[in-house]
Amino acid sequence: MKILLCTPVYNGGNTLFTLYESVLNSSRNLSVKVLWTIVNANSTDNTTELAEKFIIGNPLDNLSIVHIREDDNGMYDAIRKVFDRYVAKCDWMGWINCDDYLAPNCFHDLKAVAKISGINFVVGCRSVKLESGELITCSQEISTTSVSCGLHDGFLGPHVQQEGIFFNSDLWNDLEHKDTFAACKLAGDWFLWMNLAKAAEIYENIRPMAVFCKHSGQLSENI
Repeated sequence: MKILLCTPVYNGGNTLFTLYESVLNSSRNLSVKVLWTIVNANSTDNTTELAEKFIIGNPLDNLSIVHIREDDNGMYDAIRKVFDRYVAKCDWMGWINCDDYLAPNCFHDLKAVAKISGINFVVGCRSVKLESGELITCSQEISTTSVSCGLHDGFLGPHVQQEGIFFNSDLWNDLEHKDTFAACKLAGDWFLWMNLAKAAEIYENIRPMAVFCKHSGQLSENI
């Protein structure tokens, strides 16, 4: 089993190390191969130096770290480029932003769920870390039908937490409207989940697979 994890980043040096540690913790002692791709939009802080240190200091044989430094037309454009570039080399794929982190059980649970016939689209329980440090965990309270109809836009229904979502690479290969996804400046994840849910049933894991760290100034506040 091969997992592709993409992290688009611009000037994320303050939080990238925490994410790195979580990728290590989730990858340890597993018979799966993980490809973590850091897509760096030519950061001007220490992001580049950190990414290179991660590659040199990576202690795990089953984890490969790739650092891509190039301009893009936004986060979703960067993600689309990575997905297209590596889709043939992975079975499952997902992304996580540089200021969030994986749950220790993330890849372990994904491996277990992937063995269940017919599951191609996995979400974790909702897990949010507030600025106060408090961690809130609960069910996503979603259905495949409601997501496929676009109801989870933050107005008609709660957002689907992007952190901890993984889907089979075949779904990406078959996805239409990749250009529309890449062109999104906000809510690209809403657009992607809506289209993936039209092709596959959503399976919600019994545990969180990643943590969304809430802080002021996030782009999602503008949705």
